[in-house]
Amino acid sequence: MSRDPGYDRHISIFSPEGRLYQIGASRPRSARAPRSARARCRLASLTLPLARPRAPPRYARRRRRPSPPRSPHPRPPAEYAFKAVNLSGLTSVAVRGKNCAVVVTQKKVPDKLIDPASVTHIFKVTEKVGALMTGLYADCNYQVQRARYEAQQFESKYGYAMPVAVLAKRMADVIQYTTQHAYGRVLGVAMIFVGVDDEKGPQCFKVDPAGHFLGYKATAAGVKEQEAVNHLEKKVKATPDMDDGATVELAITCLQSVLAADFRPTDIEVGFVSGTGRFAALTEEEIEGYLTTISERD
Repeated sequence: MSRDPGYDRHISIFSPEGRLYQIGASRPRSARAPRSARARCRLASLTLPLARPRAPPRYARRRRRPSPPRSPHPRPPAEYAFKAVNLSGLTSVAVRGKNCAVVVTQKKVPDKLIDPASVTHIFKVTEKVGALMTGLYADCNYQVQRARYEAQQFESKYGYAMPVAVLAKRMADVIQYTTQHAYGRVLGVAMIFVGVDDEKGPQCFKVDPAGHFLGYKATAAGVKEQEAVNHLEKKVKATPDMDDGATVELAITCLQSVLAADFRPTDIEVGFVSGTGRFAALTEEEIEGYLTTISERD
């Protein structure tokens, strides 16, 4: 882990590796890196008996304390938050069809004692809007709660459900606000919102950790993001108008191709929303049906 003093001055800044120094420093003493000479001298000075300070001269000019050394290549903290998104080790894909929108992500249970039903990265925000979170799990849960709060406030104020485009823009504004202040840590999570608008039909929006958001026909996030985007560019261009089944199969096939693996129903999560239905996560039986169709076609 980087020990450059230019990165660990605040608790709200990620390190170049995408980790928070203060959280990583909470390890046992045996697992920490050795202290630097400057730190040892500082600790030694604290153990000396305190002497009574002398009064400065009446008109003595005060010396300005030297500012801490800065990094030779300063970068915004949001840049390292993008690396924190990859620490989850997951890859997510979202595809927008003719009348539906689909999100697919990996499902990894870190411990055998954990109930698999309690581990998910696909959440329902409103009845017709779903969110796919990729990144640090604690940050994902917080962002979901904030998105649900914003949607509830909008509905109680205006009397109708919050459109997915308005929700994505609001969450992007909230995230961008944290990049303006040192006391607000940029959250290491990339959000993909999918929903069906009453006027524009199915919509898909991606919000990155810097607060930048755009609408997509298909997008990806996570470790293999660039490989998934390259795969989707070819497939979506070839078949622009896809029905519900073809959209789900394309999302699953893209994830299989990028990761070079054959999935079981318990290895992935699929979220689906159509023009006449509500957003919901598919069951293992439904996922198995799509996987069987893909294997028979290949």
